[in-house]
Amino acid sequence: MKKLTLDLTDYGIYFIILLGSGIFGNVIHDIVMSASNETLVFPLGSVLVAGIALIYFVATGWFSDRLEFNLRVSMGCTRREYFFCRVVNLLVKVVITMVTLLFVYFIEILKFKIFYSGYGIDFEVDKFFNFPMLFIFFIFVAMLSLLMSVIIMKVGRIAFWVFWGIYMLCVASGKYILPVIVKVVSAKQIYAVVGMLVLALAATVVSKILVVKQAVTM
Repeated sequence: MKKLTLDLTDYGIYFIILLGSGIFGNVIHDIVMSASNETLVFPLGSVLVAGIALIYFVATGWFSDRLEFNLRVSMGCTRREYFFCRVVNLLVKVVITMVTLLFVYFIEILKFKIFYSGYGIDFEVDKFFNFPMLFIFFIFVAMLSLLMSVIIMKVGRIAFWVFWGIYMLCVASGKYILPVIVKVVSAKQIYAVVGMLVLALAATVVSKILVVKQAVTM
C-alpha cells in the first residue's frame, strides 16, 4: 500500500509539472501576441508539454535507477519484479503525458478559434500533433531511455558520460533534430509504426536481460 501511495504521488507530481508547463506556455504565448504584431499563433503550451515529457523520459531515469534498483533488491524485491514495476511506471507516465497533451492541445485550439479567429497557425500543427504516432513515439523513447539507464547501471560512470554527451549534442543540434522528430511523428506509413514498436520491444528485452544479471552495488 505504501508503494502504491508513493507511485500515485509521483504520478500526480508528474501530471502537475506537465499541466503547469502547458499553462505557462499559453501565458507566454498570449503575452508575446499582445506585445507584437504577429499574425500567426503557435501552440506553445502543447509544445512545452511534449518537450518536458521528452526530457523526462530521456534523462530522468539515468540519475535514479541505480539507487532505486539497489534499494529495492536489497529489501527483498526480485529483479524481475523491479523490472516489471519500472516498465509499468514508464507506460503509465506515457499515458499521463498523452492525456495531458490532448487536454492542453484541445484548450489551445479552442482558444485560437475564440480569441485568434483571424490568425493563421504556425508550425505545421496537424503534422506534429499526430496523437496515435506521438503515443507510439513516447513509448519508444521511454523504453530506449530504460535501456540506456540499465546500461549505465551495468557499466557505470563511463556509460553515463557517453550518453550525457550524446544527449547534450542532440540538445545543441535541436534545429536539426526537431525536423527529424516531426517527420517521424507525422509519418503515416505502417513501417514507421512497426519500426518504433520493434525497437521499443528490443530495448525492453535487452533491458530485462541486463536487469536480471545486474548485481547490487551499494
